[in-house]
Amino acid sequence: MLVSDFHYELPEAQIAQEPLPDRTASRMLHVRRQTGAFEDRVFRDFPDMLRTGDLVVLNNTRVFPARLYGRRSGAKAQTLSPRNPATRDFLHGRVEVLLTRQLTEDPNDWECLVRPGRKIGVGEHLFFGVRDDLEAEVLSRGAFGERRIRFRPTTNFFDLIETLGHVPLPPYIARADRRGIASAIRPSTPASGARSPRRPPGSTSRRKSLASCTNAESKQPNSHCTWA
Repeated sequence: MLVSDFHYELPEAQIAQEPLPDRTASRMLHVRRQTGAFEDRVFRDFPDMLRTGDLVVLNNTRVFPARLYGRRSGAKAQTLSPRNPATRDFLHGRVEVLLTRQLTEDPNDWECLVRPGRKIGVGEHLFFGVRDDLEAEVLSRGAFGERRIRFRPTTNFFDLIETLGHVPLPPYIARADRRGIASAIRPSTPASGARSPRRPPGSTSRRKSLASCTNAESKQPNSHCTWA
């Protein structure tokens, strides 16, 4: 399989830059299994398509604000002359960290990508937030340039990530991320890009279906997502 197999023409006019205010108006492609025919629908039509005994599996995975902007301590940077006007920016320059996965919870170690890569060596300390709310130390460098970092213990780590982090938007979204966009672009099944309401509008007791909500990490059903 080649990467080029996934290349296809996608007109810019067909790329939604903003989620719809009315999520139930999101477009949905209906494929009829018996005939293979395609039909354009909207998500609010979904409850009327359910039949007795159907099982609906919802994806409740949330977009994680994994991009952090901060500064480095300069502990591992090459020493410059104090009279050099670039000294402060060189030693304490801006850094970008993209968290890719949590390796351990205690200690709080993460695998990440960093920028600028050449200036962030092992032993460097990174600070995030106006008041240095988060601090991390670079522990090691991987074979492909990734880093292992360890965050200083804090009781509200994920709350701080939600506050300080940014959503890494794909390159075809031509705007900066905004606070609150994470919930707006969370994926859902069966309507991609539409946030499913807890109980689909128009659902009635004559169409009894069981919905099971699955978390991408635990793979365990969450009872709070079940509706009938």
